[in-house]
This record gives sequence, C-alpha cells and structure tokens, in this order.
Amino acid sequence: MATCFTAFRSELDAPTARLYWRVLHDVPVPLLDGALTLALQERVYPTVPRPAELRKHAETVRQRVLAAFPWTSCGACTDGGWIEVLVGGVARVQRCECFRRHQSLWHQLGAAGPALLQPALPAGDEER
Repeated sequence: MATCFTAFRSELDAPTARLYWRVLHDVPVPLLDGALTLALQERVYPTVPRPAELRKHAETVRQRVLAAFPWTSCGACTDGGWIEVLVGGVARVQRCECFRRHQSLWHQLGAAGPALLQPALPAGDEER
C-alpha cells in the first residue's frame, strides 16, 4: 500500500495501513496492482482511492483477466473440465490436464482461488 500512497503523494500512517489491510488482505497482489494502475489511469481521485474503490477496481481487473483468458475444453473432457479415468477398474472423474493448466494460468495472473468461486469480489464498506 505504501506504493499506492506514494503514487498519490500522500503519507501512510499505521492506523490507515491497518484499515487498508483489513479491507484488502484477501485481494491477490496481481489484482491489487492492476487496481492501482486503473486508479492512476483514471486519476479522478484527489487523494488515495478508498479501500472499497480499490476492491471495485480489482474486480474490474479480475473480470478482464477472465474474459481475456477463457477456458475451452480440449475435446477429451466435458464442458466442466472433467475426464473419466479408471482407478482399480472403477470409473472415476478427475480434472482434465487442460483445465489444470488453465487454472494454473489464472493463479499466476491472480484471478484464481476463492474469488473464482464467487461472482464478484465484495465491494466492502463504502465509508472506508
């Protein structure tokens, strides 16, 4: 967060740092970095963007990453990325390698993990 405050030419004190951490600690760093970039590009903020505003920007970045890198089936697996395998003569399902590679890419880009299980990152309290 210090970089964010430096970019907006503001001081970061300990209570403010704790507040930002409480609201933003679950946002992956690549998404937070993208959120800061969006905030700097828009530059509509007279001061440092509030944590809720940064969360909104992070969600915008996440949606862009998901749209830019959509997963498509390799053809051997189902639409959900599952493939049937035999384990000890019993049919089981597991994630297809194409799906795992794609998930790995999302992790590297910061768009994977629990955030993918939710429709959006929660915006947080607007008063912060």
